[in-house]
Amino acid sequence: MTNAPWLVRNDVNLKDLKIEMIEDHVVKLRKLPTRAVFEPAHSKILQQATTGVESAATELEVLGCSSESPTKAVYKRKVAELGDIIEKKNKKLKVLQQKVRRYEKKVKNLSELLAHLKKKDFLDDDALHVLSTVTSVNKEFISRQLATLSLCH
Repeated sequence: MTNAPWLVRNDVNLKDLKIEMIEDHVVKLRKLPTRAVFEPAHSKILQQATTGVESAATELEVLGCSSESPTKAVYKRKVAELGDIIEKKNKKLKVLQQKVRRYEKKVKNLSELLAHLKKKDFLDDDALHVLSTVTSVNKEFISRQLATLSLCH
């Protein structure tokens, strides 16, 4: 019959059986959520960022049910990606706001230092003007020196 008798069993060709099995797998894959076929780039970040019940709920929201259309799945994926972008932008915004608060605090402290020096008559108007125009590194050095001087006296 054939060159490979081990491929024939009970009058059924195993090559045909393999094809049927592959078709069964394709049907099963179609029934699975989108993640089984395509794993978006944000899914690993999503899994790391969330834990427990929250992660399961988020993944279900991202993947949706198996009966949804491919277009809807694409839109859900895009919404999830945009959510990740928004989270990154919000984090960057928080960091920048913190920097602004720190700089405002530094400016306030230096202004108070200059006011204190003028009040104590350590500086005249010319010296005060020079101090207000020096760089921040020099201001920090001067403020440290004045702090050590005030501790000594």
